Amino acid sequence: MTTKRMLVLGLIAIPCALGSIPTGSALGAEYIYKVNKTTLGAGQDQVEALKAKTNQTISGTVLGIKVEVICKSLKLDAAEEPVIKGGVPGTSARDKFEFSGCEGSAGLKCTVEGGHLAGEIVTVVLPASKAGELATKFTGGTFATVKCAGAQFEITGSTAMLDSPEKTEQPVGDLIAKTGAEEITEVQKSSGSKESVGLKCNGTRATFAGESELSLLGNGSWGVF
Repeated sequence: MTTKRMLVLGLIAIPCALGSIPTGSALGAEYIYKVNKTTLGAGQDQVEALKAKTNQTISGTVLGIKVEVICKSLKLDAAEEPVIKGGVPGTSARDKFEFSGCEGSAGLKCTVEGGHLAGEIVTVVLPASKAGELATKFTGGTFATVKCAGAQFEITGSTAMLDSPEKTEQPVGDLIAKTGAEEITEVQKSSGSKESVGLKCNGTRATFAGESELSLLGNGSWGVF
């Protein structure tokens, strides 16, 4: 093979090889929290606070009827002393959502009680449009218990919310949960294993959507990396 032919084949191979390299923020994901430019290490934690940025919407099907509940307010139960915890992966503990100002379909007054959850930094696998972005996966026996007009149903399973912005520190970060084409349905853990994500209502699919602001109590800037 001539030197000229080898050079041409080499130039063709380079973009093909580059095309196989993962793109997006998953490349170099550390699955850690940083606080004031310092990695939050194992055994370290910081008290967290949360407040709704938009309405929070829970949807499910009960006895064949679709039920949608919209809550105007969301925060973490401070009495539980919720924290983010250092190490790899970064996690959160004692997360109990407090919903208020809730209204169901046809104007029904509803109450929503959050369950006890734990969070973990993951990267998104699906949807493909968000692949590689950092998110927090929340798991617990019960995500929320909904009561409307004497009826009660539980939302169980797991949900994942995008962390925005990622790989930068600032006093307030957003947790973003979407439905439809932007709903997170599969994630990758720091170990490399992949897991499905989804909520259920009486065995059928349920969803949660909303944006919230997360901050640390009195500790300046922080971020997910």
